[in-house]
Amino acid sequence: MMKGLKRIAVGLVAVGLSMALLLTAIPVCEAGPSERVVRIGQLGVFTGPLATLGVPPGEGMIDIVKYINKKGGIKYTNDKGETESVKVDMMWEDTGYLLPKMIMTHKRFVAAGEVVEICVSTTSWEAMRDRYIKEGIPCVGPSPVAAPDLLVKPPWFFLSMPTWNDIFASCVKWIKDNWTESRPIRIGAMAYDVAAGRSFCENAGQVCSILGGMECIGWEVVPCFGLVDTSVEWLRLASKRPDWVVVLGYGANMVVMVKDYARLGIREKGVEFVGTPYSIDELVVNITGKSSEGCYVGRPIPTRDEQELPGVRTMLEIGKKYRGYEPDKVDSNYVAAWLYMQVIFEGIRLALEKVGYDSLDGRAVRDALVSIKDFDTGLVPPIAMSEEKPWICSVVRMYQIRQGKITPVSDWYEFPIVYERILL
Repeated sequence: MMKGLKRIAVGLVAVGLSMALLLTAIPVCEAGPSERVVRIGQLGVFTGPLATLGVPPGEGMIDIVKYINKKGGIKYTNDKGETESVKVDMMWEDTGYLLPKMIMTHKRFVAAGEVVEICVSTTSWEAMRDRYIKEGIPCVGPSPVAAPDLLVKPPWFFLSMPTWNDIFASCVKWIKDNWTESRPIRIGAMAYDVAAGRSFCENAGQVCSILGGMECIGWEVVPCFGLVDTSVEWLRLASKRPDWVVVLGYGANMVVMVKDYARLGIREKGVEFVGTPYSIDELVVNITGKSSEGCYVGRPIPTRDEQELPGVRTMLEIGKKYRGYEPDKVDSNYVAAWLYMQVIFEGIRLALEKVGYDSLDGRAVRDALVSIKDFDTGLVPPIAMSEEKPWICSVVRMYQIRQGKITPVSDWYEFPIVYERILL
């Protein structure tokens, strides 16, 4: 017990150190008085219940802006065929995952002239959906769609993945594709108690039916805040004899679910564990230790260890330059920031080439984001977005925790899009 508490304390200290580095960082934008600047806003989640998930990409986004500005900013071709550039001013603030603070920060960003906004969580988007659309501010973030009504037409919300129902489908699709027995696969689900988690669990049966060859044996919902034990939920699920349980949880929640899964010997009962994208990261692995060994997790973005990829190498360089991080201290969610920021920069570049600097606004950036085609970020297969598919990642692959490493065990495969066939 004490050993587990010590590991959790180490994780919290790591987050605290990250915050100290963040709060003492040099200004994100160092543009001169005559240089052109485009502003973007980040609703940061550097403290609060999702800090372990919010700090790494939040830091990464800030550092990438510094890196790009040092290289001259975003370069584009004007209507005369000449190359011009703009510096990027990232306005950011820690919201602590508190909705009132998100709303007030958003208002300040709009007043300051932002043309796009970033948030780790979709909480603010769900609460202010109509405001974003009316103000003409496109939103980009690493979360999937918690509520399908964010998939408005035309789209203003550009997320890393489709809906939580499609994420559940991506996990069970991989299970089905690798299933060798003739009987149907028995699938269970577990999630923390938020709107996304309940949608994830309540629609699990429909997703299994849509993909076929699977039976949903049941699901469990655990508290979002203050979770300390999931024994009852794991034992209830295990008693129904699932082959796999798909788990939605992040940060402290995932730590508890992983440790209880191992402590109760659930795998020894014939039940395998697969986490939703990003749910098991290096911090969770470090805190849970051997408890996470053998667990699976989906990822639409590579880890820090896949250094054959140019985007990963660049982020390791940026982490060393601006944070003093050695490669083994860089979080894979820090690496993931490269993807989101490159998509944002490409959207701004395309908008500048179409409307020019003086006419650049959020609506022009929105129109540009849905026009991105075959865009190579150096991390994932080329990206294409559209009015019909406003998510950044169309593919995912499966990883397994092996000897403390998050190791790929599949090729890239497409998300099965099922949300339109679910009776919500």
